[in-house]
Amino acid sequence: EAGDYTVINVEGCTDTDGGLNYDLAGSVTDVDGVTDDDYCSANENYSGRLYEAYCGENGKHEREIYDCPSSACELDACVAQTTEDAVMNETTE
Repeated sequence: EAGDYTVINVEGCTDTDGGLNYDLAGSVTDVDGVTDDDYCSANENYSGRLYEAYCGENGKHEREIYDCPSSACELDACVAQTTEDAVMNETTE
């Protein structure tokens, strides 16, 4: 089910979360049939790091390393930042 995002198809590559969507886990199947999923880092030093798969040029899958603003990644997506977290980050930066 597509929900509030759109499955995209770029030159034969599909991305179930609609591209670079850090708040939703997705899966990419590229033009060659290779599947790549979004996933959270297993390294405890980078618990808020997301490896986001997306469709790149020529229908090939690519990956972006993304550090979640909330510093929390669960179930292969960034955990939403609460208002309290946002205020805390603003005061410490």
